[in-house]
This record gives sequence, structure tokens and C-alpha cells, in this order.
Amino acid sequence: MDLHRSYSKQVRRNLGFFPVWPPGDSVAPGDLGRLDGGIFYREGTLAKEMGIVDLQVTHRPMKGLTRFRSSDCSSTGVKASGGAPVAAGVTGTAQMTLTFASAGGVAFDATDCTEQIIADVLELCERSQSDGALWPAERVLVTRVTLARNFLVVVSGEDGASVDLSGNASALGSWNLAGADLSSSKGNSGGFQCVGAGPILIGLYGTKWWKKLLGIDEPGPLSLSSPALAHTEDDFIELPARNAGFD
Repeated sequence: MDLHRSYSKQVRRNLGFFPVWPPGDSVAPGDLGRLDGGIFYREGTLAKEMGIVDLQVTHRPMKGLTRFRSSDCSSTGVKASGGAPVAAGVTGTAQMTLTFASAGGVAFDATDCTEQIIADVLELCERSQSDGALWPAERVLVTRVTLARNFLVVVSGEDGASVDLSGNASALGSWNLAGADLSSSKGNSGGFQCVGAGPILIGLYGTKWWKKLLGIDEPGPLSLSSPALAHTEDDFIELPARNAGFD
């Protein structure tokens, strides 16, 4: 099983963005690269490859969901160090165990998120299309990056894997896991687990994706997700992260 593919599928289905892999890896608006298994691989930048250095990037608080767990993930109740249940409202240190019924399960939580977004995407579309030789088929551009002050990511490596967390009792009780510590795991040696800060989600634009995603020559309703309505496969579009064609 490819952990990164399982993680990408879960993140894209639940949050509607492409994941940064590994979480926290360096990525920024204006990066160029390719997609494989729903994961972005950085290969250059607009500045280095196309001489575009005057990007207008806006910063704003992230709105929307930045937390989910796959359907096969369950958790114990929040317990004190001695194993006793923690009453509501208690703010001391406590423990929680996440258990995954199957390999590829995901627990994801990120807090205090901000977004960096290229403000002049339409202008970039025009500039990139003015020299088509510099825009290879299936090359993608990072136009949006979500950064978290704290995140926690767990990907199950096998059926029945479990991970123990420790942290603030009130936070764990409300499924706020991003500030918790990963104290131990069982049966997850082949999985992935980390806490950290930095880039976690990205939005991508590209050209020549219609046939791959829809199996047609002309765009359909998918074009409504792009600020610039696409008329041919050569047009620059926002890639729909939830599309199964990226699996």
C-alpha cells in the first residue's frame, strides 16, 4: 500500500485540496511541478522557469474545515494517566488512543491556519499561455498554500493499528488533536505519524487535464470552478481535487 496515495485520497475527498506530502514540506505559491497519485512533486518555480517574479500573493485566515478522520478511525474516551475517564471541563493532561480498522486510515487535524493565495491568477493564465512552449502538458502551478501553526497527521500502515496521544483533556475531548503529542503506537511501524507546523494543503492550476479527468475533448460543468471559464483543453483551469482521476 502506498501511504501517500491513501493520504492524498482521504484529504482530497474530505477537504477539497491537494495535500502537501510529507506534511510541513516546503512549498509556496508560484511553485511548478507534477502530480502523481494525487501528490504534488516540486520541480521548479515561475521565477526560475518563466521569469515571472512579480507575483501578488495575499494572506488571509483559513476558512472552512481543517479536521477529519476516516470512517475506519475510532477513539477511546479521554482518560487520565491512571486510566480513569476525564470529566467534562477538566483541563489537565490526558490520553486518547486512535485505532484504525484498516490500513490507509487517516486522522488529520490542523489549527490556526492561514492561506497564501496568488491574487492575479487570471493575468498569470494569459502570460503563461502567451508562450505555450514553456508550459508542458500536465505541468501544474501552486496558486494557494494553507499553512498550519499546529498539525497532527496519522496514516495507518496496517489493519488494527493504534496510536496513543497525550495532551490537554479539554482539547482532546473536542477532537482538537493538533496540539497533542504522539506518545506511542502499536502495529503502525509501516504507517506515518507526525506533529508539526507549516504547509499542509495546496490548490493547483494547470492545462490539458480535461481528457485525463473527464474523458472528453471539451470542458463541462467542471469549468465553473475556475475564475477563467475554460473553452478548450489548452485553457488554464483550477484542478478539482476531489476528482477521482487524481487517485
